[in-house]
Amino acid sequence: MDLLGLKNLPILDNIEKQIKGEIKYNLDNQKTYKLLSVADVDGIFQLESPGMRRFLKQLKPKEFNDIVLAISVYRPGPMDNIPELIERREGKKYTSISPVLDETYGIMVYQEQVMRLVQELAGFTMAEADTFRRAMSKKKPAIMKAEREKFLSRCKRKDAEQIFNDIEKFAGYAFNKAHAVAYADLSFKLAYLKANYFLEFVAGILESEDSDSKKLKYIAELKQRNIEILRPDINKSELSYAVSNGKLFYGLSSVNGVNSIFAEIIINEREKGEYKDFNDFAVRLSHQTRLTKPIEALIKAGCFDQFETRRTLLANLDNIIKQARKIDENAFIKQEIEYKKYPEYNEIELATLEQEVLSSSFGKIYIKVQKQSEITSLQRLLLKNVGLTPVYIYIEDEKKTVLTNEKYWQDMQDINHFSSKYEVKYVRSK
Repeated sequence: MDLLGLKNLPILDNIEKQIKGEIKYNLDNQKTYKLLSVADVDGIFQLESPGMRRFLKQLKPKEFNDIVLAISVYRPGPMDNIPELIERREGKKYTSISPVLDETYGIMVYQEQVMRLVQELAGFTMAEADTFRRAMSKKKPAIMKAEREKFLSRCKRKDAEQIFNDIEKFAGYAFNKAHAVAYADLSFKLAYLKANYFLEFVAGILESEDSDSKKLKYIAELKQRNIEILRPDINKSELSYAVSNGKLFYGLSSVNGVNSIFAEIIINEREKGEYKDFNDFAVRLSHQTRLTKPIEALIKAGCFDQFETRRTLLANLDNIIKQARKIDENAFIKQEIEYKKYPEYNEIELATLEQEVLSSSFGKIYIKVQKQSEITSLQRLLLKNVGLTPVYIYIEDEKKTVLTNEKYWQDMQDINHFSSKYEVKYVRSK
């Protein structure tokens, strides 16, 4: 028994949990095969490599067995036959040694085909065919010599030796079809969900993904599709990413530096009533945690923006937590938490904070310059600090707007978004 630990299985489970209602996987779903045919396969098990993407565009899968074929052929050995396979699939005439190979256009691909060939052509029993398969895959000379003699003595075709040579050449690379079908089942399900439940697919992927660079890739694709991504909110966010009304909501544990245990503490306490302000949050959480770093991360992410500026909260965090603990310890004494208030950070600073804890930021940055040559140094600075936040630069001399760091966004032509030279205007999402 071959047991594989696949991280794609919990990813599939996460995606399915995001979807409300029963999922009926339809093997004839054309949206799925269209997605595969254009190699839109980020997040799809077994199909993400550059070479596989090229193969899928050539193969243009139309049914489930095409996915099985793709997984089996794109391997050392069989992949040498890809050009010939594609030509035959597109109509090139060929001669097959047996109908057993019809499903793969006359090319040996599966171990099961090898077994059926020696049964059909040389009268091997199923047990003998399995012994033959194992001998071919292990390539032991003494055993192979005995199998050759047995095959040639039983096969009555004139081209028996050539057939055996072909079998010997490819059998060692042949893939177990049952194994390929199991892989293809997982690949198809992920592709089906991406094609038909894209937002839930991305939410499930983001919940499972540890790599910030990969998270950014999916967040960029959401932006490309004009799907709104809502910042985490201390009174609305769930544990992880969640889909609501066609929008993606960041979860509390999705914030870098906030683990699921702390996020659950916040949510469980919130069930007693929403947090009225940051002071209320600090007092109610003071007896459950001594940690300030996760709270700092939540502030940077904008979880408390409805209550206070981030600059104020970060500057006073230690002081507020200290006062909150005293209030919690003396619940019968009426006390107020006092702290100095500060104006909010500027737009670039806010975007940088979000980039630090969310791997992305919210809103769009607009900058006005006089000449094209002024963009280079600005662009270098902005790309370093704001990541995927779209930055639009209006070049006054040329009367045009250029987008510096995200090809998917449409250029903006509204000069009213700009004021004086180099002044930044940051248009934030809700």
